[in-house]
Amino acid sequence: MRRIVFSSLCLLLFFVGLAEWQLGVLRADYRQGQVSGNASIRLGTLYLPVRQRLFSDPGAQIAVAFRVVRQSESQDFVFTMRQAGIGLGMLLEVFRDSDVNTEYQNEAAFEALILLTRMPWDEDFSQEASRLSAHLRGALSQNASATLDERQMIEEVLELVAVRQGAGRVPAVPPNTVSTDERKAWEMGLQAVRLGLASCLKTPEPPLNAAWAALERGFGQNWLRREWVAGWDAGLQQALHASRASADCQRLAARLSSMAIAVDRSPP
Repeated sequence: MRRIVFSSLCLLLFFVGLAEWQLGVLRADYRQGQVSGNASIRLGTLYLPVRQRLFSDPGAQIAVAFRVVRQSESQDFVFTMRQAGIGLGMLLEVFRDSDVNTEYQNEAAFEALILLTRMPWDEDFSQEASRLSAHLRGALSQNASATLDERQMIEEVLELVAVRQGAGRVPAVPPNTVSTDERKAWEMGLQAVRLGLASCLKTPEPPLNAAWAALERGFGQNWLRREWVAGWDAGLQQALHASRASADCQRLAARLSSMAIAVDRSPP
């Protein structure tokens, strides 16, 4: 009997140790905005609910949600959006939990908006996007310590929400990317592309000159790949393919996809 108990305890400890290691990998992937091949999302999703009953860890839930949505490059629209719905539900659970500290609530709201701006909308999703946007605007106004990068990321996703809701404008001319900061130029260009693609889900024939010009200028390959994953632009591409977007919109999405997933052998 003792041997059985001891063996069971060893197996349990082994499982917990393995699951904790996997959660650590998922956290690292989330922080780096990537999907590595070292984490088992299945083990993470099985273990997380048990762990959350013992002690709340909203950071782990946000990290698992990030990976649930981005666990594959599947081109199946139904599967992709089903996973997005699961991830969105996990993020909204953190956001709506009054016991979660403000930092995690803001983080969950931001990640949820990234998903929403790239998914097909119904009235409920549009209203949810409005609530999350209002929350993040309030968070920005109250947080004087937010870095410039943090403010820029939030402002960019708020711009996408405005375009999806018909309240924002897509730039008609390419952004002025004359800068000694190459990364800043890439960021401005990619935002122009994303605004153009988001507008395709709202307007049949949106102006895409700025987006095409940004693609022509190009991006750093490794940088674009990380942004493609972190920003879940694959979801936006699939939403466009499933919609009645114009041929020009479809070509723009396909071009961004081919640039982001192209094999690159240069160092990061």
